[in-house]
Parts: sequence; C-alpha cells; structure tokens
Amino acid sequence: MAQQKGEDMYIITAMYNGRKITRTAFGDFPAFTIINQMAREGCVDIGMRKEDEQ
Repeated sequence: MAQQKGEDMYIITAMYNGRKITRTAFGDFPAFTIINQMAREGCVDIGMRKEDEQ
C-alpha cells in the first residue's frame, strides 16, 4: 500500500512470545485495524507512534 499525500504514517510495535514485532500503517483506520488484529492474536505491550511526513 503506497502512502498518499495527506495521510499519516504510524509505526506500531508489540511483543509476541518474547519477540518485538513492528508494523507500518498509512492512515488512522488501517492503524487501528492492525492494533485490533494484534490484540486478538495475543500481542502485549502494543504501542503506536506517528511519523512526520518526509
């Protein structure tokens, strides 16, 4: 998925079975969709940060 002008980029991190995993989302809705999926799959310590546009 390519980032479109005006969309925010989010970096989402979580821990799963002792491993840190990272996902990238381009927009609010995809970010929260990824977070919900991670939570359902058993991830803990889920965090999200917004990256500035380049």
